[in-house]
Order: sequence, then structure tokens, then C-alpha cells
Amino acid sequence: MKELLPRATIYYNNYGDFMDLIKECCNQGLNVRTIFVSIKKQGFKGNQTSFYQWFNRHFPEYQSKKRLPVPLGSSPIVYEATRFSGMSPNRLAIHVTNSKWGVSKETGECSKSHILAEEIINSSILLKNMREAYNTFREILNSKDELRLDQWLEKYKSTKIMRIKSFINGINHDLEAIKNAIKYPWSNGVVEGHVNRLKNKKREMYGRAGFELLRRKVVLSNSG
Repeated sequence: MKELLPRATIYYNNYGDFMDLIKECCNQGLNVRTIFVSIKKQGFKGNQTSFYQWFNRHFPEYQSKKRLPVPLGSSPIVYEATRFSGMSPNRLAIHVTNSKWGVSKETGECSKSHILAEEIINSSILLKNMREAYNTFREILNSKDELRLDQWLEKYKSTKIMRIKSFINGINHDLEAIKNAIKYPWSNGVVEGHVNRLKNKKREMYGRAGFELLRRKVVLSNSG
């Protein structure tokens, strides 16, 4: 045997979930650190060192300054966050979830922030998909039709957007309660309000009030 066999490497991080995103960033000529920051914001679990090692092993010919193209797979995710100059991610998130933000109710005039945000959103498949997912989910909450939730989950179960995927996992863990919240007009808001009122009375008495005194203070209180 003239050559040693390559060492078998087991990857514990979720690189596969971000392969299309990484390739898209490579096509934009971004450096490795910027690529790492981009996938980290989307839910990558690994650290910077492990990502650098993985990237150098899988893209040995890539040089960001020469902008060498990398073949894309099917249905790539276009990620434009590195080009969002002039607007913070938090501000952009507001515009993604509220298309009327920055539009005057009286005159209909659009602010500069709104115009810039819409340009960014319309140029990004990722942001347009996130806006659509948010708007349709909000419509479901107001529709009182819990069956539409199943359709929404089925539609987005294969999404590559990590934030939506994580949100779906959370829904599936408490699906029945969420369906009840959509279907029925009641909630635990009243109960939470009474609990907070009791806590406030206990703080006023430094935690030393007995049950009977607490009951009297709550019942006789005009402000709750």
C-alpha cells in the first residue's frame, strides 16, 4: 500500500442542513468567517474551528478573493443577509412580519425605512418565504379553524429555514393545546392575572401574610 487511506471522519454538527446556503455564499464570494456567521444566525450548532476544518476539507479550492463558483444543488436558498446594509436584522424582522410598518395611516406615505426594507425582502427568496409563513400562520390563529394548522405544518415540514423548522418542532410538542387556543375563545389569561395579583399582595406583606389575610386583601381591594 503506497498511500495511506484517508481518516474516517464523523460529523456531529448539522452541516447538511446548510449546504445550499454555504454554496450560495460561496457564489457571492464571501469569506469563510462571513459564511460561518451567516449559517450561525440560521441555527448552525457547531463552533468556528470545527466549521473551518470542515469547510477546508470540502471546499479545498475555494478562495473568496477569486470568487470561484461552487456548483449549486437543487432549490438553493438565496441568503442576502450579508448585503443588508443600512438596516439592522431586528428592524428588518419587524418589516418582514408587518408589511404596513412605516406606512402612514393618514396619507399612505411610505418611510425610507419601509422602502428599503421592501427592496431587501423582495430581492430575497428566504425573506419572502418567511413573510408568507408568518402571515399564513397569523391568519390561522384568527380563523378559529384548527384544521388549517395541520395544512400549514404539512406545507412547511420540509422547510430548510431553521427558525421555522424549530418553531414547527415546538408546535408539535404541544399541538393539542395550540389547536384548542385556535378553536376556543378562552385562554389562561384570566388565571395568570389572578396569580400575578396574589404575588403582588404577597410582596406587599413581605411573604409573611397568612391565607386569611391574603384572602381579605384580595377580596376587599378595589384595584385587585
